[in-house]
Amino acid sequence: MHRILDAVTGACVVRQVEVACGLGPRAARGLLGRRGLGPDAGLLLADPLGCVHTVGMRFPIDVVFLDRRLVVIGVAERLAPWRLACRRGGRLQLELAAGRAGPLGLAAGRRLALAPAGGRGGAESPPPDRESGEPAHGPANRPCADPAGVPSVPPRSGHRTPPPGGYQPRVAAPIPSGRSV
Repeated sequence: MHRILDAVTGACVVRQVEVACGLGPRAARGLLGRRGLGPDAGLLLADPLGCVHTVGMRFPIDVVFLDRRLVVIGVAERLAPWRLACRRGGRLQLELAAGRAGPLGLAAGRRLALAPAGGRGGAESPPPDRESGEPAHGPANRPCADPAGVPSVPPRSGHRTPPPGGYQPRVAAPIPSGRSV
């Protein structure tokens, strides 16, 4: 479990945030199958396409679109079931209970931070490995997060640099006459 903080003041914005990234079952399911989301709970998804759908969901949600630096770039409020919302440049999506984004002050330009939830029942670091003294978890065990704990999103695959000679149009070979196709 994590918390979402205001990056400037350090004030807690959302107290209980699950981080779902990668191709695991938690990321694939999102909020599907749940009956609701608590007023101080959320789900942070890492999706390089910047889209969220509510197909099959039972309740509306607020979706806060964030860039790689956790800056709010847009909010879709009260997204009803069976809808789709996208924001260009959105790499992370914070899903909240419907109507919560406004009162929390989540608007374009606000900088946020992700921190582990402290205290009992939170996601605290496991004790170090007895043999090596290294932390029991590391980048190999958390492939979807950078050292600060922010889910990493791979770059969009559609953007490619042109080859040195530029793009050459492909011309289909003509069909020889006399042959049926």
